[in-house]
Amino acid sequence: MNKSKDTVKSQITGQVRRIPIKEIVPSKDNPRKVFNPEELNELAESIKENGLLQPITVRPLESSFAKFEIVCGERRYRATQLTGAEEIDCIVKELDDKSAFAAMVLENLQRKDVDPMEEAAAIDKLVNSFATDIPQVAKMIGKSETFVRSRLRLNGTIQEFVDLMHNGPLVLTHLLEICKLPAEQQKTLYECCFTPESIARWKYKFPNIPQLKEMIETNVLMQLSKATFSLVDETFEGHTACENCPLNTKNSPNSEGGVLDPRCMNRKCFIDKTTQRIFREAKMQPVGVEIVYQGTSSENDALIKKAGEFGVPVSPMGIRKYVVSPAEPRKEDFTEQEFYQKRHNTWKHQKALFDIGLKEGNIVPVYEIGYSGHMSGERKYAYNLKEGEGNGDIEKQKQQELIMKYKEKLLSLDEKKEDEKVEGLRQEMSRSEYSSLNMAMSVVENDILIALLFKHLPYEFKQKLGLEWTIGKESWKENKEVMDKNRNSIKREFIRVALSDKSVNFSKDLQGMLEGIMQERYGSILSEVDKKLDEKYKNMKASIKEKIANFKKATPSKGKEAPKAGEKHMENTKPAKAEGKGQKEPVENKKDTPKSK
Repeated sequence: MNKSKDTVKSQITGQVRRIPIKEIVPSKDNPRKVFNPEELNELAESIKENGLLQPITVRPLESSFAKFEIVCGERRYRATQLTGAEEIDCIVKELDDKSAFAAMVLENLQRKDVDPMEEAAAIDKLVNSFATDIPQVAKMIGKSETFVRSRLRLNGTIQEFVDLMHNGPLVLTHLLEICKLPAEQQKTLYECCFTPESIARWKYKFPNIPQLKEMIETNVLMQLSKATFSLVDETFEGHTACENCPLNTKNSPNSEGGVLDPRCMNRKCFIDKTTQRIFREAKMQPVGVEIVYQGTSSENDALIKKAGEFGVPVSPMGIRKYVVSPAEPRKEDFTEQEFYQKRHNTWKHQKALFDIGLKEGNIVPVYEIGYSGHMSGERKYAYNLKEGEGNGDIEKQKQQELIMKYKEKLLSLDEKKEDEKVEGLRQEMSRSEYSSLNMAMSVVENDILIALLFKHLPYEFKQKLGLEWTIGKESWKENKEVMDKNRNSIKREFIRVALSDKSVNFSKDLQGMLEGIMQERYGSILSEVDKKLDEKYKNMKASIKEKIANFKKATPSKGKEAPKAGEKHMENTKPAKAEGKGQKEPVENKKDTPKSK
């Protein structure tokens, strides 16, 4: 027989109490929908060992199958069930639907592993189902209004991008940018850039925000600054030039922001011009450069038909693999010379291997018009396999790859040989008695000494001489002319750096060297410094001497007691004059003075 609500209310004590698990049910409104089975088992083991450290919170429920509904602690409830316990510690609270749901949301926001989409759905329900405005929600959950608004927008994210956040390369910051687009534009972005085929071609593990914005600007917003075709070209079949087109937002007075960063308002036209540009470029490829597509012929059916219209013969890539041409590192991307040198040496090794493949015909240039139905228009490189209309012979491709690997080993052997040579010479130098050669240094020795000094000087100084980067074994020879011209400057910069270091403050010999250089080259500055310091410390000494003299004057002579604190000296103190009638003149307190009769 069911108890009435009043009966249930009477059970509320506000204290922790044991309630049978069978009388409690989870709330269907709990924002948390996913519970990790592994973590639940771990928590269950902990509860067996240590007990439930924090009671769950429940509220009375009018139901035919349960008396209480969980407000906070469903995870602890599930783990306790796994232990086989029949009761669980609870705090019972009388809460209406809105307050109970707000408590659930707040508890979930405090989790470390909170799912942003569950969070967004919960905030949306607070705003829309419980008619709570954004400032109230922000105050209720202890977050900013900006946070609440961003989570509300997140509810408009299409499922494909939600799945990529849960299981793929995207994170919350990506979705916060994507959800600003309407659903249709999100679908366009996904189809252009985020299908499995597109992701496989990324040159990064996941896009940063500037890269994501560029994807949106190019493929969704059709920003003309990102167009790969000329905006003044009048020769595109069926289209006028973009420059004066009325669908160019620059020419539309009502388009917000369209003048500074113009967009095309005709997506079909934008895509068609891009397609025409790609096939024009394909036709202009040198003889011997194969025009290819990646993926199956059915996926690329539209591209193949278009290629036929332009008279461009195309072949499938099949199982062939693209070979990436090594990109030379840029000096401006590095702040440390050693890091740049290491990366540059690696690039030279990779480039040498790539060039061998090109020279011997194992690697050939190709022009890709598209992949899996998407347009690309990229010049690439691939292994030179022709059999089966591009499908190639698997064994031959494996053979080509093995050849490249063995050639890479040959190059690495040369590098290892050089490394061993350097290590051998280094050990010989460390064991040698080179420093005992007390004779005049040769030209080469002097050049190397200057180069060694230069190597340890600040980057700014090297930059002034135009020698901030010194790469390779022969760099000290190649830079000899500049070194010779600035030989004395290099020595002096070395002295300046050494005598500017704070270690000078703790070394008398370095202090002597510093004064010696200043006397030699900057005598007037040294004199001025001495003059200022003499004056400063003369005044300080005079002040201290004055204080000493004052203390001496205040010190009592032998035989006399110093006055106690608060007492006045009686010496040299004249008696005060009597003021008014009835006041007696003070009498000196002398020993043996007879009392008046």
